[in-house]
Amino acid sequence: MTRIDHVVLATSDLELGAAQLQHDFGLATEPGGRHPRFGTINRLMPMDEQYLELVAVANPERAASNPFGRAVAAAARYKGMRALAVCLQGPDLEAVAGRLGLPIEAGSRITPDGVDLSWRTVGMAEAFSQTQLPFFIAWDSRATHPSRANGDDRLGSARFTRVEIGGNPEEVTKWVGGEVPGLIPIGGSPGIRSVVIAMADGGTVTIR
Repeated sequence: MTRIDHVVLATSDLELGAAQLQHDFGLATEPGGRHPRFGTINRLMPMDEQYLELVAVANPERAASNPFGRAVAAAARYKGMRALAVCLQGPDLEAVAGRLGLPIEAGSRITPDGVDLSWRTVGMAEAFSQTQLPFFIAWDSRATHPSRANGDDRLGSARFTRVEIGGNPEEVTKWVGGEVPGLIPIGGSPGIRSVVIAMADGGTVTIR
């Protein structure tokens, strides 16, 4: 079943963005790593087989050369953080690529402790363009999924319960291949409108 893998937030300054997440929402992040191909750097909040990703530009020249880097740079012009994209994970990335008629692209980054994380994606250009549709990912090893930071799955901890996304609801549903638990198309202009996280203590956090 297709499900939410992670949500991307953009910020103009990674450390200030992390401090804002901690101060405003009580969400603690940890160092992620650099994306040399995209010219970006991130911090992560591991969750229950999901994660929240905070991203900033690290290399402006490289970031300007690709849709993801340009989208992070553009979103960072706004005050504070901005929800940028939602990434979905499903059982068959090849089937998604065939259904949408799009290529599969490889990606990777090195963690602060030297671990090589690698993955494949479909639809990043569409996700980080004006359509702002979800994109799709398949991790080359579940053992290195960011939810397993520090060697555990964070089972029973936080989870995304509702991610509202703009755009034509029928087009969004067709794009993702049907209903996705927690992903709610609400119409209007494209883009992520709100992200609701259920916390381990029973409370909820809403990022808009």
